[in-house]
Amino acid sequence: MQLSWHFEQHEIETVQRLVAERLASGRSLLPYRLRHNVEGTPPVIDDDTLWLTIMMCLLTTPQRSGPNSPVYQLLERSPFPLSLAACHSFDSVQEAALQLLTEADGIRRVNKIAAAISANLVLLEQGEWDHLRAWRDRLLAQRAVRPDLALRDLEEQAAEYMDRFQQFGPKQSRNF
Repeated sequence: MQLSWHFEQHEIETVQRLVAERLASGRSLLPYRLRHNVEGTPPVIDDDTLWLTIMMCLLTTPQRSGPNSPVYQLLERSPFPLSLAACHSFDSVQEAALQLLTEADGIRRVNKIAAAISANLVLLEQGEWDHLRAWRDRLLAQRAVRPDLALRDLEEQAAEYMDRFQQFGPKQSRNF
């Protein structure tokens, strides 16, 4: 049996237009990831950025986080209501986080996430900041060299390290 495919000219043009638009947007996956994760100057990653990344991992795990989602809208708020400075100002991080997450309307697992936010901040404040910064520095140093599969071990070890944080599983740890 032989199959024969025939595409109408308007179908070909539609696909070509979509591909061209995607490439022109600068958000095509491979070039975007190369620019942001491999090439160029490594980003500056301070404690606020580390904390925001922890928040992003906790919030995006159980649900969609696209541009119209409650999670995206919460993460895009300026100032971010669960920033490191904000969390330091709360009498009870867990209660404040629970209230903010509940008011965001549409975020799932608010009780577990609020508890994890509080527990993770306590863990960091009890000395884990130094370990997290050390992993950051090792990974940033590795990013400064040409990509090589042999360097993957450090990334895997860093992901294993992140498993110690509340509500962080393998997916969140790799994303972090």
